[in-house]
Amino acid sequence: MDQNWTPVIFKKTTTVQKNTNINKSKDIDSNDENVVPKVISLSNSLLIQKARINAKLSQKDLANKINVDASIIRNYESGKTNPNYAILCKLERILKIKLNKKKLN
Repeated sequence: MDQNWTPVIFKKTTTVQKNTNINKSKDIDSNDENVVPKVISLSNSLLIQKARINAKLSQKDLANKINVDASIIRNYESGKTNPNYAILCKLERILKIKLNKKKLN
């Protein structure tokens, strides 16, 4: 039996990735004026701080209770962080408060 097979040759193709970070940074700079970063509301941050003080906990103690870094609690109380729903729920449970999750920005 004679079969006429044609040989199959696989070639490795190389992809060249262009550095597009320069172009993206120009686009971001031009659109920066309209972008407002989401941060925790002032009422929520004050509520967290007052409840922590009433519970006689330090920021470090509260952070240990909810298994996060103390800097996260500091950022939540100062209003400098993007709120995480899971962390807000843990804070509510530990501090026995009700946070307004609709006002996340």
